[in-house]
Amino acid sequence: MPGEGKRSTPMLKLPIAPSRTTASSAPRHVSATVRAQRARQLPASVRYGLVVAAVAIATALMTALRDHLGSLSIILLYLLLCFMLTLFVGLGPAALGAVLAVLAFNYFFVPPIHTFDVAQTDNLVALFVFLGVAIITGRLVASTRARAEVAMREQDRTALLYDLNTALISDVTLDAILATIVASVVQIYGARTGRILLPNPDGRLEERARFPASATPQIDRQSLAMASLVMEKGRPAGRSRSERRVITPSTVLRPSDADVLFLPIAAAERRIGVLEVVGRPGGGRFATEDEQLLETFAAQAALALERTRLTRVAAEASALAESDALKSALLASLSHDLRTPLAVIKASSSSLLDSSVAWDADSRSEFLLAIDEETDRLARMVDNLLDLTRIEGGTLHPDKSWYDIAELVADVANRPAVRSPDHPLRVDIQPDLPLVCFDYVKIAQVLVNLIENAVKYTPPGTPIVVTARAARDAVELAVTDSGPGIPANELDRIFDPFYRSPRNARVPGTGIGLAIARGFVEAHGGRIRVESRPGGGASFRFTLPVETADGERNGE
Repeated sequence: MPGEGKRSTPMLKLPIAPSRTTASSAPRHVSATVRAQRARQLPASVRYGLVVAAVAIATALMTALRDHLGSLSIILLYLLLCFMLTLFVGLGPAALGAVLAVLAFNYFFVPPIHTFDVAQTDNLVALFVFLGVAIITGRLVASTRARAEVAMREQDRTALLYDLNTALISDVTLDAILATIVASVVQIYGARTGRILLPNPDGRLEERARFPASATPQIDRQSLAMASLVMEKGRPAGRSRSERRVITPSTVLRPSDADVLFLPIAAAERRIGVLEVVGRPGGGRFATEDEQLLETFAAQAALALERTRLTRVAAEASALAESDALKSALLASLSHDLRTPLAVIKASSSSLLDSSVAWDADSRSEFLLAIDEETDRLARMVDNLLDLTRIEGGTLHPDKSWYDIAELVADVANRPAVRSPDHPLRVDIQPDLPLVCFDYVKIAQVLVNLIENAVKYTPPGTPIVVTARAARDAVELAVTDSGPGIPANELDRIFDPFYRSPRNARVPGTGIGLAIARGFVEAHGGRIRVESRPGGGASFRFTLPVETADGERNGE
């Protein structure tokens, strides 16, 4: 079996089609070439014996019909028999059949009968012409059959690749793709079992996919040693009863075992793993065409592994790009918003420390109040950044308990942080709302952020309304203002971290308040959205699921 030298692994482009084929339902396709090969894989002694038997049977039948057949008819029948033998048993046995047919025709049908003497010269010429025509036409038939088999093999290979590609294009995970490939090796190609071996973090090969599931999951020491050698050398190898491709004498198979072929899975001069194929269709050792076809399956596995690696690299690059963008936005925001409170604190504290000025009690109190307010503002900014970090990192876990929504809204409405003399705050709570299980501190922060956002971006004198209503399996809270509203093209981005509308570039802020509100609400299993009111203004609405005492939502 040829296998020496370096082979280039074909890289195949998968077609794009809406298919949903999995490993368990891979198409079963047995090629016509495989069926024809099974029919011709008889030992040479058997094929030559069939030729002798065919000539003997044909001669016996024509001898019985000698009185009804002329010499020309007999020659044509022998010639037809030679054509058929060439098709089914090959050129060598067919050539023997042509010689036997000439001898049988001479012995049984050319006078003098039952001798090999030829009485007439034209009969001798006919014998030699018949022999030449039989051999020449046999060669032509054999050549035509060989070309037809090549065409059939290419057609079958195309069909196999189509079936394999159809089974692969819909699989999105690496394990699903590898399972489809080994299933195709068994179901489409016709092997007994298939296995894909990939190196683990320690560099040792281990099974990643096999088919069928009933196959032995353990890898014996001989197979592992040969697979490791194939991984190292990058060339196919195998174990065979005929002792071909045997690396060491200990790898010779028992007579009851099937031949095994190991093929490297490689991409871009990088060896990735090994494909193990046990059992050639129809039995016997793997031929060159089998190896070439199975290299296609190995190439598909390499393509799948390379695609997965590139997808992972692209995802990591995208994550790094998003992280860099987030850092840039954070630095740009903090450099602007930290400057104001720090400047106020620095100026107030420096004034108090100036011994050359005798400040009265009111002035000192004003400076200390400014320091206290700006310190609280800085603390809120730091808390917001920490909350955003927990949300982005997926480590936010609400500390839930049972609370009354009306009490929560009343508490938030009375806080100094949301009270503004320029914006009257009204509260509208539906009576008899059910108790809701939520994190009091975080949901209160959601309301504070939404009210502060309304105060910041609406004209002075416009009211802000906080409402709470019962919804289907939830309680819906809303903060509604009478400002300019939000453009339609910004509705989908308004909750993104650090997003600031170009229309409000001069308004101070970090752009994380709404992002934190969304993170807190979604951590409770709720949803938050914003609507622009037809008459002007915006309404920020969020829901909190109503759960039963055992933690299940109502209606589920």
